[in-house]
Amino acid sequence: MPLPEPGSSFSSTLSVVDLSSAREAATRACRELEQAATRHCETHGEDAFCLFLKIHSCICKRVRSSSSPEILVLNALFAERCVEICQCLRDGRFNSRHLSLNWIDALLSYVERPLDVATALPNFAATHILDDLEGVLFEVLDRFRIAVQKSAFDSVLDDIEECLDEISAFDRPIERILWVIAKRSKLVRVTLYEWREIAWTRYERRVRLKQALEDK
Repeated sequence: MPLPEPGSSFSSTLSVVDLSSAREAATRACRELEQAATRHCETHGEDAFCLFLKIHSCICKRVRSSSSPEILVLNALFAERCVEICQCLRDGRFNSRHLSLNWIDALLSYVERPLDVATALPNFAATHILDDLEGVLFEVLDRFRIAVQKSAFDSVLDDIEECLDEISAFDRPIERILWVIAKRSKLVRVTLYEWREIAWTRYERRVRLKQALEDK
């Protein structure tokens, strides 16, 4: 499948964002992400990127039940971005237009040690949140003229944590022990919260710039 150009995805066909159209977009994006995860896992086995895709697919499907149109659109665009990254990795397209340097570093580390889940999974999560999420947040506002509310944005943390609970791909006992400790100490949730707060702050800076120029 060729890599889609910016704006060529199905979500770009949304003209009026209501609950029905937003949920349809999210459903289709989640299906694409699930298919991408299945293809990768069948080809490469249960490696770190397979696990990352499965977790995001799980989150996508859970968030799909949201009653907030802006969260559904955000969910669709964020899933699309994940599929795009998967296609970049599969097709060997590593130019700066499609992948940030942070993604290059995360993917390089993964390619060198594909089964090192304890290292790769946090790298993927951090990069996807810090590099992609704030841009997608702004895209919801800029393209669809709807703003994601902070309370709705924060509510997704519960879905993320539920999907993280489904992890079963830690083969080595030490990894399983460290994961249990992290979960019980709420370290994972706190770290994800902090990354998402940074993404939200970066999104607000983009909004401020847009507003400042419009006010001139």
